[in-house]
Amino acid sequence: MTGPVEIPLYPDQFGPVERTFAQAGGIVIAGFRYPSGVAALRILNGAGEVIVLPFHGQQVWDATFLGRRLTMGSLFDEPQDTVDYLGNYGALLLHCGAAAMGNPGPDDSHPLHGELPNARYSNALIRLEHLDGAMAATLSGTTRQTHAFGHSYDATASLRIGQGDSRIGVRMEVRNRQRRAMNLLYLAHINFRPADGGRFIDTAQDGNALIRNTAKPSLNASPAERDAAGWTAPQGPLPRDVPEPGSMQGESVLVLHPATGPDGRAHAAQLHPDGTADFVSWRPAELPLAVRWIIRNGDEDAAGFMMPATAYPDGLAAAARRGQLVCLPPGETCEFAYEFGALDVAAAATFAADIADIAAIGDIAAIGERIPAGQTTTGTPR
Repeated sequence: MTGPVEIPLYPDQFGPVERTFAQAGGIVIAGFRYPSGVAALRILNGAGEVIVLPFHGQQVWDATFLGRRLTMGSLFDEPQDTVDYLGNYGALLLHCGAAAMGNPGPDDSHPLHGELPNARYSNALIRLEHLDGAMAATLSGTTRQTHAFGHSYDATASLRIGQGDSRIGVRMEVRNRQRRAMNLLYLAHINFRPADGGRFIDTAQDGNALIRNTAKPSLNASPAERDAAGWTAPQGPLPRDVPEPGSMQGESVLVLHPATGPDGRAHAAQLHPDGTADFVSWRPAELPLAVRWIIRNGDEDAAGFMMPATAYPDGLAAAARRGQLVCLPPGETCEFAYEFGALDVAAAATFAADIADIAAIGDIAAIGERIPAGQTTTGTPR
């Protein structure tokens, strides 16, 4: 290869028998179709493999690196051909948003986590190129979401993985197609498999977190009272030990605002007993909050230990009341970028040291002070 090669993908290329689409520099890309009818792309890079659904939400359905599966455990053996969020549950990465996000509240009518998780993508493209001395593969695709008297936008997702690398780079771009400003929300729902005996580390401080209450407010509570009752500060230090298998009947949900390093990035990891780690890195200037979502009930087994977000995951109306909506002008595009994956023992030790350095010097305000009512977050517009 002397330059980048682009390979358009079409749904009719994917059949029940897996076949190779491209091979270059240690990267092999193959396509197949699950018995459920969902098309899937397998990307092998010498360090492991990623399975992505190019026309179905651009979900990262599964990934294996360092000889272990990274993806949460669920009741689903394969992706399902549905737009129902809970009818297709168990991916490693779900894009959530963009006209709404989170669990809809009493004042909401949007679907759970918005339109993007199972959105139908009209096109997909593979790009192969040399980057930093090694081959890299990028999968991208675009979905157009339009709802009369509501929203109209193009969302372009892309995923990049390099030869021999166990890190996955992700980007989501949302372009407002309307002649009026668009309110935008986004959550990177990254669902790792919990590491038994593991521990979470990050740059969040114990006094800078809110936990979702399980008790429901009274039926006659005002919207402001519902918001206030929904989240409280945890008692004592943040829980950092990975819960035991089957130890949780319900979900644990926290909102965090980690400190950033000199490069403007925040980091979090799940340390495994063998010294390896899973990690997430992102720029809070684009995604100012992070959600920690843990469930270990025997059927669902997930450690969403750090999921970058623009707002709390409790729906559009609550985000609007808190001033957590990104305001995207007509014709403008907002970009969110982040990286996640696995780290070997040496890389995990370096990553943990970086987190410790940032946490030691972090100077961040409480969550309630970071985004005052009426103020919008910005993402990265262009």
